Amino acid sequence: MSTCKKFLATLPLLLGLIISIIFVFFIGPEALVDYIGVQNAYGLMFLVAALGGLSTFNSVPYLAVLFVLANTGVNPFWLGTVSALGVMCGDSFSYLLGRSGGAVIPDSFTWVFTNIKQFAIEHPKLYPSFCFVYGAICPLSNDFVTIASGIANISYKKVMIPLALGNIVFNIAFAYVSVYASTWVGGLLG
Repeated sequence: MSTCKKFLATLPLLLGLIISIIFVFFIGPEALVDYIGVQNAYGLMFLVAALGGLSTFNSVPYLAVLFVLANTGVNPFWLGTVSALGVMCGDSFSYLLGRSGGAVIPDSFTWVFTNIKQFAIEHPKLYPSFCFVYGAICPLSNDFVTIASGIANISYKKVMIPLALGNIVFNIAFAYVSVYASTWVGGLLG
């Protein structure tokens, strides 16, 4: 992949992060929550996260939205939980893509899917733990795990339940860290 293509692939994430930071520090996320309401903030987070889970190999920057909403006084625990459930709804689509044979996999990613599929087949009892850990600590797309699991014909429950629990841990932690990081950076900037 050329440098230009790599840059274009990361551009949506970078733009989302930059817009979020500008929004948080200059407009204020409270204005957004005042406008849409707290209950709608959870709905917005679910929708954006589900779209993020649906976008195979092309990330909708739902973490930027999670960062913004976490800094509005919306409960970070529930915000992280709702966003993880939204991501998992979208990732169910990726699992189904894998079950259909994984025909949409770009050639540059086939080695990743082959390795994950091989690991899943060779270590079926360890694979759910791998899914949990991947979801809990890895900010990369879950598509690597879900599509490979679908191709390997691994049970939906053995993949998605531990992956969902891991994503809940990751998103709740991200929401809380966002609040503390924003407070810390705001203190530095005065």
